[in-house]
Amino acid sequence: MAVLDQRANAVLLAVDLLLVVGLAVFAFATFPTLPDRYPVHFGFSGQPDRWAAGNSPEWFLLLGVAVVFNAILLAVGLSLHRIDPRWINVPRKAQFLELPRERQLAILAGVTTMVLALAAMFDLVLGGLYAMLYATAIGALASPPFWPLVLPIGLVLVVLILWTVHLGRAVRRATETAHRTGS
Repeated sequence: MAVLDQRANAVLLAVDLLLVVGLAVFAFATFPTLPDRYPVHFGFSGQPDRWAAGNSPEWFLLLGVAVVFNAILLAVGLSLHRIDPRWINVPRKAQFLELPRERQLAILAGVTTMVLALAAMFDLVLGGLYAMLYATAIGALASPPFWPLVLPIGLVLVVLILWTVHLGRAVRRATETAHRTGS
């Protein structure tokens, strides 16, 4: 793995862990201040359609989702170099499988970076959702606006598409280089 990938991955891992800790701090700090009844789900109109009691542990559901989703993404992202390449889905997979192992690992380092970035973006979306739920619960918002959730989710989709294109090009370049050098 290139030094840049190692540094980027270490920074992304630290950011991701800090975001999860931040979600936990927010959830536990705001829990005692929740009203007797707070909204936990909103319909397409933006109006609450399901409520929970103020002392309900349901407030920690988003935190649980964040922890489980991050554990899965981090486990996959940080173990990609150990997985049999035939089980990894990448663009131009046939070409990827023909590459020497060291070139596959260089490409997988980029995939690890993408997975760690995806985990951090997911945490940001959940953090925004938590903040909007809390603001609605305490009456600061009548109903949460829709766009603050659509914008980051759209950004995640754009990043995934661009990263997939980039990954396909990286496989193509590595294949071309391998053919030119005979390795």
